[in-house]
Amino acid sequence: MTSSRKNNVYFKLFNLLVVSLTIFVQVNLKREESLYRNAESTISGYTSSAVCTYNDVGDSENNDFITLQNSEEAKVKGLEIVHCGECGQCTNDNDITIMKKTNETLTKTTTRCALRGLFLGAKQAESCVKEQIGFTQNCSTCWNENIQCTLEKCVFTCLKSQIFREPNNNGKYLNSCLECDEKLCGSSFLSCAGANRRRLGIQTDIQRDESTEVCGLVDKTEK
Repeated sequence: MTSSRKNNVYFKLFNLLVVSLTIFVQVNLKREESLYRNAESTISGYTSSAVCTYNDVGDSENNDFITLQNSEEAKVKGLEIVHCGECGQCTNDNDITIMKKTNETLTKTTTRCALRGLFLGAKQAESCVKEQIGFTQNCSTCWNENIQCTLEKCVFTCLKSQIFREPNNNGKYLNSCLECDEKLCGSSFLSCAGANRRRLGIQTDIQRDESTEVCGLVDKTEK
């Protein structure tokens, strides 16, 4: 076979590879989009009447935070509302302080950690969360599980979002990666973490509907 014919064969094989890869990516993008577009909203995690409160006479760190049925019960008992929804693994002074201080940067940092996890493995994502954010071990576990969930269910969508540098919001809508993560991984994350920035009433770099998604019951008094 002559050199020119060999080059022609290689060129055709390369084109076939590119076409096959393109089809593979497009199919998986459509599959992920179908899943998250048809998934249930996570709004119930932000409209629940339950509140997490701080009990300043608790006798242990874990028992200082108590879930009550509603804000009225907290008022009757004279307890400070820390965040909307049930308490969880991120409901503690350290993690709440971090979420307040990183309200405009936490999304970018966890995205970098997720990319490290995608290309270098889950252990690298875990190290990234620990070193660059500083959450407690239990809270870090919730975040790492969320990262792995996103990589499993939204990897093509989120890679596209990164490649095309999609902003966090398109008007009042989330970008495709954030929507996929929210719909397919958000509920399990909330069940684990308890506290997140929206439940703490914190404004972030992601625009949200303040009337339904950002807690307005938080007692702003510092402990």
